[in-house]
Amino acid sequence: MITKRIQRISTFSSKGKKDLDKPLLVPLFVSRIYPEKGMLELVAKREDIPPPPEKNAPKRISAGSLTAGMEVTGRVTKVVAFGAFIDVNANRGGLLHIQTIADTLGTYVDGVAGMKELCGLEVGAQVNVSVLRNERKRLAFDFTKDVKDAMEEEREEEARLDAEEEARLAFGVEDDAVNTGYEIGEDEAAAWAEFGAIGGDGGDGSE
Repeated sequence: MITKRIQRISTFSSKGKKDLDKPLLVPLFVSRIYPEKGMLELVAKREDIPPPPEKNAPKRISAGSLTAGMEVTGRVTKVVAFGAFIDVNANRGGLLHIQTIADTLGTYVDGVAGMKELCGLEVGAQVNVSVLRNERKRLAFDFTKDVKDAMEEEREEEARLDAEEEARLAFGVEDDAVNTGYEIGEDEAAAWAEFGAIGGDGGDGSE
């Protein structure tokens, strides 16, 4: 960690830009070093420091070589309210925006917690993505078709199970009868209801 005296700092609010007059001592962390440029990259939080590269890791590619439609495998490096940042072993990461995630899932995604709960997006998670856009040094990702298909199948299965549960509750049928996959018609549902009303013994319910 280093401590840097900031001579001038600007803040932004709904009222516009405002310069703070007094110098501030701000603790910063070195996240990257670029010896060839004589530059340091600094971050305000220790958790924002990227992990060191793995030994014998493949050389990073140029982000400019990634074009729309290319499919790559990446790792989630950071999750924020508006999406997940993905490292695809390029010299610049990209963003899987929360709106893109919501469009894929067909449902509202409740920020960081929602991304983790609905599709497992958390720091360190591996994800297959495709390049949505690569413009003005900004990489935008989407899920690959395989991932989307898997999510669709999972949603259909959940919908089927929900429908079976609703049928069981509506008709008073035990789980085993519903799980056979047999569709219950209106006449049969009425018969089941009558059967339950008379005690299930085929009689009139009398002693």
